[in-house]
Amino acid sequence: MDEPDKPKDKVPIPGTDGWLRVTTTHGHVFYAQKKTKRSEWTMPEEIRPAVLAWEASLEPAPKKMRTEAPEDEVTTPEPSPVEADEFAHLSFEEGKVLFMDMLTSLNGTPREVNPIAPWDRELPKFVHERAYRALPTLEDRQDVFNEWCKHRLREKRARKPSASQDAFRALLRAQVASTRTTFAAFRDAFQHDPAYQAMVRDHAEAGAASLFDAWLSELKQRKLQQAEAAEQDFLALLTEKISSKDEWAVAKKTPGLATDPRYDAVGSATRRAELYQAWCRRPSQRLSKEERQAQALENRGAQVRREHAKHARHAHSARSDALEEQYETDLRQRLVDTVRDPWMAWEDAKHLVDGRRALFDEHMEHLRGKRRDLLAKLFAKHAQDALQTGGDVILPLVRADPAYIESALPRFVGDTHQGQQHTTLEAEFDAWDQWRHAQARREFQDMLRENAFVDFWGRLQKRDKSEADTIDEDDEGTMVSLLDMASQLDIQAMESVLKMDKRYKVFAHVPEQRTAWVRAYLQSLSVPKRAVRLRNE
Repeated sequence: MDEPDKPKDKVPIPGTDGWLRVTTTHGHVFYAQKKTKRSEWTMPEEIRPAVLAWEASLEPAPKKMRTEAPEDEVTTPEPSPVEADEFAHLSFEEGKVLFMDMLTSLNGTPREVNPIAPWDRELPKFVHERAYRALPTLEDRQDVFNEWCKHRLREKRARKPSASQDAFRALLRAQVASTRTTFAAFRDAFQHDPAYQAMVRDHAEAGAASLFDAWLSELKQRKLQQAEAAEQDFLALLTEKISSKDEWAVAKKTPGLATDPRYDAVGSATRRAELYQAWCRRPSQRLSKEERQAQALENRGAQVRREHAKHARHAHSARSDALEEQYETDLRQRLVDTVRDPWMAWEDAKHLVDGRRALFDEHMEHLRGKRRDLLAKLFAKHAQDALQTGGDVILPLVRADPAYIESALPRFVGDTHQGQQHTTLEAEFDAWDQWRHAQARREFQDMLRENAFVDFWGRLQKRDKSEADTIDEDDEGTMVSLLDMASQLDIQAMESVLKMDKRYKVFAHVPEQRTAWVRAYLQSLSVPKRAVRLRNE
């Protein structure tokens, strides 16, 4: 494991209020103020003039040139590689590729970027890389950094076996003993179990459901094998204990039969009776060789006849199913060709589908769905991603849109005043508006779950403050533990990370509600399993 990154040199900066420039054992540089316990990886603006003046005073004066240039000759210095913007011609996508490649190239090195750590902590690892300037703005770099972190986390989870999966399988083996158990019932009973929560966190609920179904299949197979073994043992018990083939009501009272564990291993009394009848039909060991051969031949013939009959039934059923499927296909095509009114009455169309109401209802839902999809596109077009825009603004624009006027939509919503009115444009808009708000809310929650900064620092804030007393006295003035940094982050700091996300900005008209959602999500996060210390990952 790499040595922790610790302060090595602390140099006071002249002309400042107690600021130090600190160089770490890994060559990183940050600025710290002992009085306020403040530390910054980038140079604070308030001390920038003093730092630049101090650094200039440390540089040796350039030696005089051996030959003076003529006074009338003007020389223009060549721009340094740093000053020349070598990435100015790149598009955003090209710069993004270079920036992400730069982050990936650090994998496996002492400066490997930790995808769950925040931007400010990882910045010293790559700020001096040439490709850092491939993106022109700090905002672009942070967005691409966050995107890279998401991809990196997915790669790590895909490469190594998940401990959460192993714990979840152990929970299934311990708690699910019946193949009749449903995933919904299991989830309700164990949704607060740490193994279940870890599984959903790492692999979503769909992953938990998939492992649950796999366990039920395995459990079913195990029970089937156990039942078959128990039945074979029961038949062996009958052979050992019973010598005559009496009625089961008499035979089951044979001494020593019911007390044998193999008797109760077949849990159903009905099944025990069936097995006894099958045992009685077995050829007796006292039969001659010729009799046993004849009986075996008869049994094989009966088995062949049963198989032939079974195949014949299956063939007939397949032919019937194929004919029925073709007939339904023809009826559906007839509906497509003749019924185009989404509000057509059943009485007017039942003769077209031979009285099959389900086919008619399916076709009606398809027609109405197509028109509602067209309306949704028009609503979205004029809403322009603004949730606060209501029907009083959008509906007049839709009614004036040529795409609406020249389509069948006015008749669908009754704007033509022809025939019976089944719905209105206002009702369709209200349903769509309710859907888009719910969708935006779901996407907002997805944004919170995907953001590595919010997840890392939100969970770290749940740690007990007493764990912050882990700093050496020598470093107390310059180094701040992650727990201290987490305690200083407020809800505004979290929102400042999210503010450029489209899913966050769409709720700009309800900032208080948006903040309440972020706060509720932070409160729902669980405490990390172990303390995290500042170290080079």
